[in-house]
Amino acid sequence: MQKSVLGLFLLLSVYPPLASPVPASPANLEARRKQLSTLLAEEWEYELRESPEKATVIGDYRYNDRWRDFSLAHVPQRRADLESWLSRFDAIDATDFPEQEKLSKLLMVRDLKMRIEGIDLKSFEMSIDQFNGWHLWIAQGVSFLPFNTTKQYEDYLTRLHGIPVVIDQIIGVLRQGEKDRLMPPRYLLEKTVEQCKSIAAPAGKGSPFGQPLAHFPDAVSVVDRTRLDDAIVVAIDSDVRPAYVKLANFLATEYAPKGRTDIGVWALPNGDALYSFYIREQTTTSIDNENLVSKSLRRFFAQFLGVFTRSWLPLTDSERITGKPEVGWAPASWVKPTDIPSAFRGSRLKNGPGRRC
Repeated sequence: MQKSVLGLFLLLSVYPPLASPVPASPANLEARRKQLSTLLAEEWEYELRESPEKATVIGDYRYNDRWRDFSLAHVPQRRADLESWLSRFDAIDATDFPEQEKLSKLLMVRDLKMRIEGIDLKSFEMSIDQFNGWHLWIAQGVSFLPFNTTKQYEDYLTRLHGIPVVIDQIIGVLRQGEKDRLMPPRYLLEKTVEQCKSIAAPAGKGSPFGQPLAHFPDAVSVVDRTRLDDAIVVAIDSDVRPAYVKLANFLATEYAPKGRTDIGVWALPNGDALYSFYIREQTTTSIDNENLVSKSLRRFFAQFLGVFTRSWLPLTDSERITGKPEVGWAPASWVKPTDIPSAFRGSRLKNGPGRRC
């Protein structure tokens, strides 16, 4: 008995009983909640400074006279900033936070991690395409700008003068992508050449950048209207259009001809990693590349091709027994490439597992 008591005493000395969790004090909890709220506000201000175009779109006009820094030289700084924000958000203990605030922290941490990973994968080196390229947004962004005061016209004029620098920075990034063999498909790049030419062609007030000159608000004096009208036309013809011509020539002669011939992301040196990144960035799934493509395409063929698909795929044993078609994969030798919709050619059915169209 004495030995048992002594053994228990020694055991408790080495392994003391686990303490019950101590609820966070109200003061400590409120301090941590305030810390998160303050940090979210600070990070948001950083985003607006870093992305003046985003600020414009959401109605914050403090940075309407500037562009973001597109240069390669700024990428390490941007990554370091994101790492700093991530460490600060990670350091906040969200225990006992309201669910909405827990979610805010969770989403912010996820977003920062994804952006850092995107930089590491150099996804920014493919910043030109026929749908979302910056060459398009710069022109389309005019419609998001306010033109109610003289100051807002002057901010716009300053932005126009900055477009040649922006175009040079974009070209520098694309050249680095060429060196890293991170190139969009050639046939899509060829479309961007024509897009740049069509933006560059109209002169003066006929340019997409001349839209604000069609009507001046009453708040802009007659004297300022004349001055701003003349200055903006000169900026369009002397700065903007030559910059777009330069970009079009670069794309046509240096960049597009070296675009990849295989449209799939898998053709890139880091294609598998990029594909996995895009899945996680644009969805909340953790399914790997091969299984996601498999599930998606099986569902497509099952729902949209139906009986047509089964007309040239051999029946499986269970299909013969049940009389019901299954959703499953057929060997590539069974598939007629001409029967596969063009959007899906180059997918798993033709070129193997886990490949993105």
